[in-house]
Amino acid sequence: MSNQEEWNEFLGNLFNNAIQEYQDSDEFKFLREKREQIDKRLSEKHLEEKEKFYDDFVFEMGLDEERKTEVLYRKGLKDCIFILKELGVLE
Repeated sequence: MSNQEEWNEFLGNLFNNAIQEYQDSDEFKFLREKREQIDKRLSEKHLEEKEKFYDDFVFEMGLDEERKTEVLYRKGLKDCIFILKELGVLE
């Protein structure tokens, strides 16, 4: 295995660990429950009410995805600092 392949595997593992850590969080469980409730409400809505509901749904899902991205980004920064400290670049 080349250095590049090892590095890619290492970074992939860090990313997978960050995703798993996020999915194990209470925040993720809350968002999953919220999505399930929205799906249930969506199936119960009448056709004329669905348009506003779709707008609200898309907005909420955008907020949830922004939060997920923020959590993963912060985890990446922490991992980067850890790596730089281990390499002796930072003290």
